[in-house]
Amino acid sequence: MAASSFNPFTLDPPSDPTQDPFSPLFSGPFQGIPTRNLSTDTLTYQLFLLPSASEASALESSLTTLKTSIESLVQEWVSSTNYVFQRSPFSISLISSTPGLPAHLSGSLPYGDSIDDLWFISSLLVSITKTHPSIYLRLTDTDGEFLLIEAAHALPRWLTPEVSENRVWINDGKLYIIPLVKGGKRELSLSEAVEFLSQCTPESLLRDKNIEKEAMERMKGYPAKAATQRHRARVIVPRAVAGLLRERPDAVAAAVESFYIRDPISLQAVKKKEKMVPWVDPVEVTVGFTKVLWAQMKGQIWEAPRGSGYPVASPENGKLDVGVKLTAGFEMLLARENDVLLESGREELVEELRGLVEKGIKGPTDEECKQGEVDSEDWLHIDFTEFEKDLKGEGGAEGAYGDPEQEEKLKRMVERFEKFLNDDTAGHEGAKFGFNGEGGEDDEDDEELNSDDDVDSEDLEEGEDKDISFDEKEFERMMREMMGLPGDAAEDGDDDGKEEEKEIHRIQDQIEAELRAAGVMETQDVPKIREIGPDEDSDEADDPNAPISIDYALAKNLLESFKGQAGLSGPGGNLLASLGIQLPRDEPGAEEPKGKGKAVEQ
Repeated sequence: MAASSFNPFTLDPPSDPTQDPFSPLFSGPFQGIPTRNLSTDTLTYQLFLLPSASEASALESSLTTLKTSIESLVQEWVSSTNYVFQRSPFSISLISSTPGLPAHLSGSLPYGDSIDDLWFISSLLVSITKTHPSIYLRLTDTDGEFLLIEAAHALPRWLTPEVSENRVWINDGKLYIIPLVKGGKRELSLSEAVEFLSQCTPESLLRDKNIEKEAMERMKGYPAKAATQRHRARVIVPRAVAGLLRERPDAVAAAVESFYIRDPISLQAVKKKEKMVPWVDPVEVTVGFTKVLWAQMKGQIWEAPRGSGYPVASPENGKLDVGVKLTAGFEMLLARENDVLLESGREELVEELRGLVEKGIKGPTDEECKQGEVDSEDWLHIDFTEFEKDLKGEGGAEGAYGDPEQEEKLKRMVERFEKFLNDDTAGHEGAKFGFNGEGGEDDEDDEELNSDDDVDSEDLEEGEDKDISFDEKEFERMMREMMGLPGDAAEDGDDDGKEEEKEIHRIQDQIEAELRAAGVMETQDVPKIREIGPDEDSDEADDPNAPISIDYALAKNLLESFKGQAGLSGPGGNLLASLGIQLPRDEPGAEEPKGKGKAVEQ
């Protein structure tokens, strides 16, 4: 038996916890104890001052000053919005020069399930480049060049994932792409990219405003936009927990994630009679969450184990239900049973909280507990009546459905899908997407760089209004190719050819009947939306026949297809991802409450 294997008949566990099926770090396929894992999504940022100073000491001095400015701006943005990071606070370090790379600033931010952390910091760093024109900023995440993913449908075909690494930079608030050089390497290392930027002029870089707009669209509105992602709620917790939250409001994220990835081992801390924060002297206080954290707590159905000392709470009693979960999260966090939480850089936070508890932290007074505003939970619900009205351009009550950003995303999703269906450039290899297309030879790449990839607005509107057509002859030809028949096989006079032709027509009729039954082949007029002028009668806006900008049936079918994947990979999600559209995933098993609206758990 190999030294790394685990013998279940011995009492000694393996030295490597990843080989122990009863360890939360077990990496095998048959884990004995179920556990959740934290998302590893991380934002990475690098800032270079180019061209670099001739002396290393002068460069490092400038970078140190820049580092202080960035940290001050982060503190200003966080304080003004009471921002809570999902995983760990912002950090940035000075990296000394190495062969091939000058000294620069670098850091990473694990953002987990909170994509807002990524856009918050990205927006802040882009704003820094506007005040320091010599800064070249590179932003990547776990998926790589995420800015190109955002602008996937606007990219030139030569800019594929194989050649895009280290080519995307931000300077003076603008997005630049290092172009391919004729006869040069397609792949570009970081040191080669920095050297190119040190010697080039802005004119030698590729800047496409369409790419820039799509890639940086979600950075707009910060820091004010960050306040819209905050959710304040009243919860019932022990006075000691309220005291911890008063001293470290950002600790709520660690407590929520501790509860969210609980496992039988960490739950042992909840079952102990002697607890760090027992359920004593409960008070009702206002706690500041992010919308992601609040949704994670509300979406969990959990009953405290017997003997835990926690009161029995039900989802109907939201204040107590969330308060019990939050208290259990603090208990598991302070017990330090789950190493996954400590891996995210929370050791200092946990030690500080334990120190406060051991010193006998005093919670807020009864008068202080009454203070604090509360936010509405309407954002958790969708009124589908108002949703349909909004899609038709009739408009509903303000805030009745989601928010303007979500509405715009939905409209863009349908517009991109219609453009994809009406793409006349698709060849025998199928549809081509900007980010997934294959580039040609170097000469072709240069032609791509010098060509205008912008689409004329009139052509775009014509493409969006173009009806989806079904060409029977073309479909028959494709069916023949799929079945391995020659193009003119049906024109031969033998009986086998006729039988094959009948079979093809039978399949064609069957598919067409199913398409008609689903309403796909029905032609619908989809006129364009127009804004109501100041002199127009408002009654015209209430006309049910008013123009609309979005096909409701298409949007509904796309969303239902994505939801039907149940969180797994599927055709709907893959197609939307190819179009540069990322949809949030539903929590599986969510029950639909009765009533007009439907709860949405993020």
